[in-house]
Amino acid sequence: MQWQVSQDKSKASDFVSTTTTQLSSKRQGMVVDGKTWSCRDILAQFITLRDKHPNSLLIWSGDWPNYDSNSTKYYVILSGESFDSTDDAWNWCHSNNYGFVDCYPVNLN
Repeated sequence: MQWQVSQDKSKASDFVSTTTTQLSSKRQGMVVDGKTWSCRDILAQFITLRDKHPNSLLIWSGDWPNYDSNSTKYYVILSGESFDSTDDAWNWCHSNNYGFVDCYPVNLN
């Protein structure tokens, strides 16, 4: 996973000045809906989402200022799509059938 994060970091830096959408944030050992997530599970989710959205990126929240207020760090999956506004990002989430907690606009600054 660190390799993927390293590969995606330069592409993710584009989203310091523009908006994309966050599709997931998980960390090893996190329990969601009764499932304890492993690094393998997180990577598998990333691959599944990248198959659906080829521009998807995997980042580490600790590398980006917008996540500084959260002391717990996560692997975050971004759609990698660029939007002119948060409304456009919300519309993308809706048109791709994601719920409010599954997809939302982010700017990495």
